[in-house]
Amino acid sequence: MTDLNLNDYPEIVLALSDPLTVKVLGTIGSAGEPRLAVKSSIRLAQNGVLTYDELIETSRTNANMVRALWFNHKVAVSLIAPNARAWLLSGRPDQVLIAGRKFQERYQLVRQKNPESGLAAVWFIVIEDLEETTLTTRRAKEEAERPLLIHLDRLL
Repeated sequence: MTDLNLNDYPEIVLALSDPLTVKVLGTIGSAGEPRLAVKSSIRLAQNGVLTYDELIETSRTNANMVRALWFNHKVAVSLIAPNARAWLLSGRPDQVLIAGRKFQERYQLVRQKNPESGLAAVWFIVIEDLEETTLTTRRAKEEAERPLLIHLDRLL
């Protein structure tokens, strides 16, 4: 699968920069259980990949991200912008920072926002696929591609 540069998708760039956009990270646990976590720190890195700050060292999401990195598993990110546009992005963790200069710079920014906070990791996710999941867009696509699925009462 080809990696996508999210900088090529202006609507997604705008949604990611909007603090009112809901950002949800989906991972899979060791027994296959899904895990969803709201991660408001999800943002776009300069190179067009997603990055986010994991604040809790022992979180299940962090453990699942480590597993996804080790075993090349996919994760998902759902975005819902304030204007109700929505996307589902899927990709793989590519890198994690837990020490070093770049980690320290991010740690200082996190502490400026909340002096009580810590930083366990800075994750980078390379996006391989995206789908717009806005209801009106999906409905229009379904009606165009599969007109026989339209409910009869909507034809009258």
